[in-house]
Amino acid sequence: MDAEVIAAQLRAAVFPDRWTECSTWASGLQSWHGCVHLELWSPTEGFEDETAAWVQALVACALHQAAGDDTPAVRFTSLARASELLVDAPTTVAMVDSLPEAPPGELASYLASVVGQLEQGNVEVQESILQIIGLSHAVLANHAAQGERLDDRIPALARASVLGLALADDTYSHPAYPGAPALSQHLSLVRELQESQDLTELSGQALTPADRRALLLQTAAFTDRWLLAWGPDDQPAERVEQARALAEALLQHDQDHTAPSRAPGSTPEPRDPCAYVREQYALWRATA
Repeated sequence: MDAEVIAAQLRAAVFPDRWTECSTWASGLQSWHGCVHLELWSPTEGFEDETAAWVQALVACALHQAAGDDTPAVRFTSLARASELLVDAPTTVAMVDSLPEAPPGELASYLASVVGQLEQGNVEVQESILQIIGLSHAVLANHAAQGERLDDRIPALARASVLGLALADDTYSHPAYPGAPALSQHLSLVRELQESQDLTELSGQALTPADRRALLLQTAAFTDRWLLAWGPDDQPAERVEQARALAEALLQHDQDHTAPSRAPGSTPEPRDPCAYVREQYALWRATA
């Protein structure tokens, strides 16, 4: 589905109540943040789903409070104002304690547990809650840095939805990578190669240039494909920089170790690292 169509649907959405509206937007804001700022999303292993539910509850609560009674729709809420309600633990607790309208059951349970665990939990549990508050604040603060109101971020949320569909769609393709596998399959390959490299290094063995190149090529190609799936607008700057750095690392590796042949008929610019990645990936596909 086209991102503009999704954005129009989001703006036209009608919600049964304010809490449902806030929770829905919180889910979208969190999904975009987790997709773009993966390095900032670091929940405790084994508690990813519970952490995501806690973060969604806190973001929804902050949107609810920031919107107040005077805002006709939550999408017109100030993201900066909402993020300020999650700036630290005392502010977060005060926000939860001052709710004028009780949230529905599961949401109320998550919000109450934040307050309860901070007041009664042990040090380890309190640290986890503080991490969750920090993640919740980061979700809103990173959006606020790019748009004044939630409505300003709807195009980005729509493009993130398209990317999510592309990651889940086995038929997704792009002309720059003809015949490449589904993005989800490509990501699995990258992770397998990374795990294999980590195990090799942990065992004290040296990586061969070929093993190092395999990981560089697949990681650079996947990152490039990820950006292409995202589309030309609102591409995360850090991911653009990462894609170029990976491409330059592959180019440098090949210059240091070999002079790889080119795919038939290809004439990439010699100093265009991304074109080089696409060329070398096509060559790998042809010989794999």
